[in-house]
Parts: sequence; C-alpha cells; structure tokens
Amino acid sequence: MRKAMRTAAGILAALVLTLVAREAGTQQAPPLDAPAGIYVVRPGDNLWSLSGQFLHNPFLWPRIWERNKFVINANRIYPGDPLLIPGYVPPPPEGVALPKAPVAVPAVPAPAPVGVPEPVAAAPAAPEAVVGAPVEPEPAPTIIAPPPAVLRVVTRTQYVCLGYIHEGGPLGVGNILRPLRDSLIIMPHDTVFLTLRPGTSVQVGQVFQVIRQQDAPVLHPRTGRTLGRLIRGRGLLQVTEIQDRSVRAKVIYGCEDMAAGDTLVPYEETEIPALGAALPTALSAGGMIVHAVMSRVSSGELHVVYLDLGRQAGIVPGDVFAVHRETGFAADRRGGGTIRLTPTLIGDLVVIRVTDRTATARVLRSDRDLHVGDRIRLAAKMP
Repeated sequence: MRKAMRTAAGILAALVLTLVAREAGTQQAPPLDAPAGIYVVRPGDNLWSLSGQFLHNPFLWPRIWERNKFVINANRIYPGDPLLIPGYVPPPPEGVALPKAPVAVPAVPAPAPVGVPEPVAAAPAAPEAVVGAPVEPEPAPTIIAPPPAVLRVVTRTQYVCLGYIHEGGPLGVGNILRPLRDSLIIMPHDTVFLTLRPGTSVQVGQVFQVIRQQDAPVLHPRTGRTLGRLIRGRGLLQVTEIQDRSVRAKVIYGCEDMAAGDTLVPYEETEIPALGAALPTALSAGGMIVHAVMSRVSSGELHVVYLDLGRQAGIVPGDVFAVHRETGFAADRRGGGTIRLTPTLIGDLVVIRVTDRTATARVLRSDRDLHVGDRIRLAAKMP
C-alpha cells in the first residue's frame, strides 16, 4: 500500500513538473548576457515568482540571484529592494506617455445613393503647386525616456538591520516587556507590550526601532582601547494602543528574531546616499578596519565592516575608502638591509552611517577577503 502511494506521489510530481515546463516553454527566457533592468520588489514577491514572470520559467530563479549578490538568503527579499532582472525593461514613470507610431486607417467608401440624387456642389479646385517651394519636414516625435533609477548605498530595509558601534551613554527609551502570545521568540506581525522610561512621550502610530547590544566590547586591534559595544538592528514595531502605562505595539518589520528585553529607540527616516555620488578627493584621512561580524568579509553580498574614523574626522555617509594591506619587507641584496614594500590595494568601502569616532561601511569591491587590521584611506568624498 505504501509503495503504491509513493509511486502515485512520484507520478503526480512528474506531471506537475511537466506542466510547469510545458507552460514555461511557450515563451523563451532571455539569454544569459541579456541586459538587466531594475525592478523594485513588491509585497508578496519572491525569486521563484519573479523568475516565472520575467524569465518565463520559475526554475531559472538562480539567474536573478546571481545578478543580485547583496541578497544573502534567496528566500528573503524585501519590498523596496532593487533587483537586477535579465531582460526586464522598466515601465516609464507615471504621467509620462511614450509617443505611439501612427496607425494607417483604411478609407471607407461612401454608400451608393438611393432614389433621386440631390445636386452636389463642385469641390473647390486644389491650389496649384509652386515648383521649387520648400517643404517643411514633419517634426520628429520626442521620445521621453524614463529617468535612471537611483541606486542607494543600501536599501531602507537594509539600513534598519545594520549595526553600529555605540560609544557609551544612555541607550534607548524603553524595552520590549513581553509578547502577547506565549513565546520566547518574537516574529513579524506579533503583538508585544512595551515598557518606556518615565517622561517618554508616545502616541498611537509611532514607530520604534528594536536593537540589541553585544555584551563584549569592541577593542581597537592596534591600541587595544575600547571603542564601544556593537549594536545590531532587529526590526521595527508600531504602537497600536495606549492605556495608562500599558503600551501595545505590532512588529511591522523583522531583520532577526526579537525577544523580551530588547531595546527601543525612536525610528527616524534617514537620507541614504546614492552610489557614485562621492567625488575623488585629495583630503588625507587614514584609519583601520576595527571590527567585522563575519570572519570572512568580501564583496558580492551585504558584508559590513566597522572603521575607527567617524564624525570627528569629518566622515559622512557616502564617503568611499580604499582598503590597503601591508605587503611586508624584502631584503635588499645590493644595498643591504631591508626595504618596506608599498601596501597593496585590495578593495573599496562606502560609509553607511557614522558616530563620533567610528563608522559602519559596506564592502563595494574586494580582490580578497578583508580582515580586521587592514588599513583604509579616504578615496572619494561626498560633495
């Protein structure tokens, strides 16, 4: 009996795959080298459905993933994320109509007269053509192309999840007291109760960012001094009800699992700089990568490092740093002694957010894995 059920399940799965493949085969997927357009993710989208919609075959979803290396988990894309999709042509912005080609309308012959025809006035004679007169050409239609999409250093949802080094002082205005349901883990759409510090103003609809502080301090790799403690974003929640000291809120976005005791900070919209907005500069500012959450940090994904330069050094979001690694020394056989070799350029970083003495930066490019202790030097500055 069980063997028969397994056989039937296998046949059913094969039929489903055959139908999907037959449906996908009616339209040809764009070639591998097709130019990609920017599609902004909408609620409910996933790589499987987008591949079926634009590549005409849901099984080709890895092609989209390969073009968007910042997507760490293929099962997690978020509304607002810009995805490069092969063969996708973005529609023109709303309110802008592209000119259409003229359509020739065939002439319809007039019906034959019935009964006694009424006298018809003679048609006026056509004006005589003037030989040699200039003919005004028809003006060419103006094609209004959609404006290029602005690529930000990170998306707004990614910005919520990024961390920074907290250098001390008060942190947050309250905490998550407990979830409504009996669970140790708080997920998106869950309802939670909040506890706020005395004197903290709150109103229905207000949004808080949920953060969590790392226990171990971040130490400078060269001096050993404490720089602060790492803060990681966990998500966003919105106040839904206030009764006396009881405040309810709903989780509206989650980066990682939340729990009772996580800290609340008021959420503020932040202007995220565009990629490529920084200009080459002769200003001298050098420092070091002082912390990285992952042991291997490279480009291609949303890999983040932390720097020992911040607001006090004039650094702002959008500034670009070149990463150098010490090459070492070589023996000078002719002159004797050793020669210090020039450092090797191994990557580029773009600053996302700053504190007084530190900065959070995203890896734009790397020829090899970046490490804590690699040197950085300012390469481009925001105007």
